Amino acid sequence: MWALGFIVLVNRDMSNTDGTVLLNNLLQKLDKLSLLSWEDTDTGPAHAPEWHSTCKLDGDVIGTGSSSTKAAAKDAAAKEALKKLNQPTPSDDTSSSDNISPSEDTSSGPSNDISP
Repeated sequence: MWALGFIVLVNRDMSNTDGTVLLNNLLQKLDKLSLLSWEDTDTGPAHAPEWHSTCKLDGDVIGTGSSSTKAAAKDAAAKEALKKLNQPTPSDDTSSSDNISPSEDTSSGPSNDISP
């Protein structure tokens, strides 16, 4: 019974990081995850910080977010990044992250023909 309660708690916490998970999954599919970086800072008193998160892809800012928790600020930045990358965000689409695909249709083969 305890294990079941733990799983429910973990699932509830994951709902606050859906944008971060979707962004990581997308970039992993595109083999670009190594280009992702984060800058997290906090301001205000220790008992009530305001977290600010900046999401960067290859050094370029693609999303920013602020919240009272670090995870929520990071998630907000990830959702902004997903919008900038023309991907659905958890608030736009509640389906699973398995539905994320590159914005290009690759069903007919690579769209970028590179000739020697």
